[in-house]
Amino acid sequence: MLAQYAAYETVQATTANPGELVLLLFEGATRFLRQAQAGLARGDAGAFAYPLSRAHAIIALLSNALDREVGGEVAANLGRLYDFMLRHLTEGLARRSASHVAQVLAILDELRDGFEQAVRAAAR
Repeated sequence: MLAQYAAYETVQATTANPGELVLLLFEGATRFLRQAQAGLARGDAGAFAYPLSRAHAIIALLSNALDREVGGEVAANLGRLYDFMLRHLTEGLARRSASHVAQVLAILDELRDGFEQAVRAAAR
């Protein structure tokens, strides 16, 4: 069953438009942060650190994908927000802080909701 799910995710990612890809990245980062929260709650350092590092990598990818020249103020603000999340997750990892993860998760959820609305509006 796991292999079929992985195949589905691969097909979904390779056939998605750029807006849908960004939504998939938000969903992945969110999923990894939830896994990190669960690992921390169990007291399992590896189950906390590994998914947190995966979420960190996704947020770094989102930040690096910004076209700061074309995106102007919106891209600059998103860049600062991504930088904050990356620093906050790094600090949360060092402190094993559930509140750091929860704060970044809340920001990601809000960004994802806003981006989803923008993708839907653009599709109309």
